[in-house]
Amino acid sequence: MRRKYALVLMIYFMILVLFLQFNTVFSATTGKLSGTVTDQETGEPLPGANIIVVGTNLGAASNAQGLYTILNIPPGKYTILFRFIGYHEVRVENVEINVDFTSHLDYALTPSTLEMDEVVVLADRTPLVRNDLTNTQVAVTSETIEALPIDQLNQIIRLQPGITTDNSGEIHIRGGRSNEIATQINGISVANPFDNSQAVGIATNAVQEVSVSAGTFSAEYGNALSGVINYVTKEGGNNINATLRAWSGDHATNRKDLFFGIDEFDPLNEQRIEGTVGGPIPGTNKKAKFFLSAVTQKDKGWIYGIDVYKPTDILVIDGDSLVFDPYGDGVPSGNGDIVPMMSKNAWNATAKLSYEIMPRLKLSYDLVFDYTKLPGSGQFRNFRFNPDGRRFLYKKNISHSIGLTHVLNDNSFYTLKFAGNFTSANNRVFDDPFDERYVASYEGNVNNNLFPQTDYLAGGHNLDRDEDESASYIGKLDFVSQLTPIHELRFGGDYVRHELQRESYTLLHTDISGVSLPIIPYPELNPEFTEYQYYKNKPVQAAAYFLDKMELSKSFILNVGFRYEYFNAKALYNPDLIGTVDSGVAENLVAAEAKHMLAPRVSLSFPITDQGIIRFSYGHFFQNPPLEQIYRNPRFEDLDFISTPSFGNPNLEPEKSIQYELGLQQALTEDLKFDLTAYYKDVSNLIQSRRLVAGEAAASKEFNVITNISYANVKGFTISLLKRPSGNGMLSGSIDYTYQLAEGAFEDPLDFFLDVRSDRETEQTFVPLSHDRTNTLNSVLTLASAKKWSASGIASFWSGTPYTPSLPANLSRVEFENNSARRPLNFNVDLRFEKFFKLNALKYSIFLQINNVLDLDNERIIHTSTGRSLNSLEEVNNPTRFDVLRSQMSSNPALFFPEKFLDNYYQREDWLSEPREIRLGMSFSLN
Repeated sequence: MRRKYALVLMIYFMILVLFLQFNTVFSATTGKLSGTVTDQETGEPLPGANIIVVGTNLGAASNAQGLYTILNIPPGKYTILFRFIGYHEVRVENVEINVDFTSHLDYALTPSTLEMDEVVVLADRTPLVRNDLTNTQVAVTSETIEALPIDQLNQIIRLQPGITTDNSGEIHIRGGRSNEIATQINGISVANPFDNSQAVGIATNAVQEVSVSAGTFSAEYGNALSGVINYVTKEGGNNINATLRAWSGDHATNRKDLFFGIDEFDPLNEQRIEGTVGGPIPGTNKKAKFFLSAVTQKDKGWIYGIDVYKPTDILVIDGDSLVFDPYGDGVPSGNGDIVPMMSKNAWNATAKLSYEIMPRLKLSYDLVFDYTKLPGSGQFRNFRFNPDGRRFLYKKNISHSIGLTHVLNDNSFYTLKFAGNFTSANNRVFDDPFDERYVASYEGNVNNNLFPQTDYLAGGHNLDRDEDESASYIGKLDFVSQLTPIHELRFGGDYVRHELQRESYTLLHTDISGVSLPIIPYPELNPEFTEYQYYKNKPVQAAAYFLDKMELSKSFILNVGFRYEYFNAKALYNPDLIGTVDSGVAENLVAAEAKHMLAPRVSLSFPITDQGIIRFSYGHFFQNPPLEQIYRNPRFEDLDFISTPSFGNPNLEPEKSIQYELGLQQALTEDLKFDLTAYYKDVSNLIQSRRLVAGEAAASKEFNVITNISYANVKGFTISLLKRPSGNGMLSGSIDYTYQLAEGAFEDPLDFFLDVRSDRETEQTFVPLSHDRTNTLNSVLTLASAKKWSASGIASFWSGTPYTPSLPANLSRVEFENNSARRPLNFNVDLRFEKFFKLNALKYSIFLQINNVLDLDNERIIHTSTGRSLNSLEEVNNPTRFDVLRSQMSSNPALFFPEKFLDNYYQREDWLSEPREIRLGMSFSLN
């Protein structure tokens, strides 16, 4: 096997050396312009004509056939200058360039013997049907983002066909898991190595274009099973430009009996300010340019609690009696204030500096920074009346990258980049683990402060503390060469070294009085401290790719490529956990093996009519396992099997998918386009936790281990209709529908126990994945009068995700099939209205945005006994559940939270979507 991979590497190296002779280079953050220059009178090609991208140093000369190609053009709209001796110059304005696409611009020049001034024309609009769209890829520009009622980039991404969101708002592409997406900023990966999520956030005002590739993306991208999202940030122009936008608002709902604490409209409940400034750096003759953006947002949310108790209000249960604060004055210490339970403070900033060292050599630096503070997840219910006991999550992420782009000739350039991504996430109450304000709970368990039969805590602190830190060091080299008018050759590679550190534990106290300081449960202090977890690992990954884009004609495109990927976890694992549970699972450790993957990919598009193009794509895709799972329990602590331990597995195989896509683009009119796409994805080696049993006795030792046992498949189709403005028309919009079935393997745990003991293969059945949405419908509509006003709206409909029903044990012994029921349907409408003004060089506007206009109850999480968020069968099955507590409340109400929270105990407003929200804001722009 190793000889096989060595041969593959040798072949790749030979190809690399060969193409280096052509000085081929590529960058995945730019587009291309090509076309033909001819004589208007004779139709003959004009060799040697100059084609210049005005305002840049980019350009080319036409060849003997009049053909030209300009590479490495950042996304945006440009003026293109055609110049040839003996002919009139022509300026073509508003030529649009998109990432990874080829824009075509042919022009016939007029001989200068005819008397006429320089010709200035508007470019024909970018064709709705893209000739070189060989797999599903959408480019969303900054103009589109600014026109819609959104302020987060994932809101525009989820509107694309084949993309859905789960009940927590995470994005899923074509039925894949939320962590199966590769996220890049300016061509550099910004994945958090712990879970492959997007490590650093980026604001809408910093983005020039968002490129979304779903399914069968090209060989340039890897370590993803479902899709690629690439953000290209704005660059400074030739003139100083500044913008400022601010808004504030609050929730305005008719359901005030449901959402506690939002009785009055507070226009400052949510606030957001964002600004940008960019242009040339003075004294550099416009060779050095900058762009800066910053965003700050404060949000109190829509879920509130009451400050009834303080963490020091310890609760002791004595039979049917409740004793408050036995070490204090015996009464609740809270002040009764209404407290936001889902508040959020966030900062985001970007900086982009570029310097033109010489006409064909450019140096750039990118910085992205974000900081977020919000309550740790899963605490609202417990700490609703003890809000000071909550822990908060502090996230800080920074990404630096420096790049060098060198244009070697009109047909070749290369980009070399080095980057560092740094993330930290701290989840705790106080910074210092020995903070004397930490309160001890009875028997060291904060849940001993729960009111009987409820989820509400009467005191205590959350003593859990988690800290994650990562650093990813990246080197990346990309090449492209327009070797011939037909062949555009691309290849390159990257190397990434991660440094991960995780610490997780629960603070302990030696006594309940709180006199002693808390202690960190290091195993060195006491071998019985088994819950403390810490690891520090340095895995590496690398990749190389080769791609030939063959433009066999203007409408016949063929892409053929392959990608090699490498991963080494650099950690130890136990290959025989079952056989070592008696001798010690930490005594049989060996080094994990390095993983090698080779992924071929092919895609093509060809015309069937003058306005219709069919595309087909196929590929193999791999993704490394989330590192937080493979490094779990690095001490191999077995908890003496008193409770069930869980073990990671650094020797996991990469997850793999094989995908197919067939699509049709059809222009119905010049401004109306229809798109139909069918896709299929087969996924293997999916990561899943498996319960294993060692021994034959009833008291067998059980444990969980992360392994490659699961598989899934996704099949579906999307239909979309796109309408852009007609000339000076006001109307534009789109509507798309996705039908999808995402199913995964499920095995009954009890059957698996028996089959392991009898050495049988466990039968697996397919069930809907927990994030599957069968039907999704999105509609976007915009009405605009240029530079005067605009109105836009987004309407979305999506079917509910699966769940497994359950009934109280005393009502029925019925066992329901896994994920056999669906949550209720969801529907949402957002609107935005904006009026534009101009005062000399200052442009400004006033806008109104309304989210969830209809104020609908979209049920995200439900009681499995009813399938609804606001009622449960427990209400009728156990009507006396709170009788003892109600009796205590009636005898001494001053000691308790309001009784209405028992009346509405099963009414979970935190499981619903956000109620109607109204925002009012202004924007300013100075050129």
